[in-house]
Amino acid sequence: MRNPPRSPQGQLRGQKKLRRGAAGFATVVVVLVVVGAMALTLFGAGVMSRALDVYDGNVWLWSSTNGSAARVNTSSGHVDMRYALKDAQGHDVAVIQTDSHLLLHDRTAGTVTSINLTSLDITKSVTVPAGASTSVSMWKNVVILADGPSGELRRLDPGNLSSKGEPLRLNPGLITGEFDTDGRYWVASPKQGTVTAVPADSGP
Repeated sequence: MRNPPRSPQGQLRGQKKLRRGAAGFATVVVVLVVVGAMALTLFGAGVMSRALDVYDGNVWLWSSTNGSAARVNTSSGHVDMRYALKDAQGHDVAVIQTDSHLLLHDRTAGTVTSINLTSLDITKSVTVPAGASTSVSMWKNVVILADGPSGELRRLDPGNLSSKGEPLRLNPGLITGEFDTDGRYWVASPKQGTVTAVPADSGP
């Protein structure tokens, strides 16, 4: 994923701020001041979205027709593993994966499910706000659950989906983004005209 492009007119200005949560969620955030239309373009048009991730020669793909995620071996092009999510036929489900973890974010039902890749059993399932305004992103062993309308970011353990520290509360009405290749999670605030980067490894 690419970092936000710098405007030739100098409409992006960078600054750093230190935010602390009640439980020591110390986060150095990089705030870039942009015009509202640019923030919408960066996030809404997919410039900030991450390309399809391929880990260890495999990639998980979702099929809404049968409500299941299939693991495709990129060398052979064949499906070698499949997991059916209960009552998820026709649902909008995002697949988030690394070499060690697989998460299924059912945006229709409002759930996030962690799958054990060895046994294909459910490790944990939690309820989240339904709809596309809530997003789930993962960087190594850190998960960010972002609630766009409330402006709240929560760090979760990818295995059991338990909270790691206190939430980070930004401005309401965020456009949620993704992690970049340096482990920074980006969100945009059209009302404030800013985009913000939160490092994945910050906090306890």
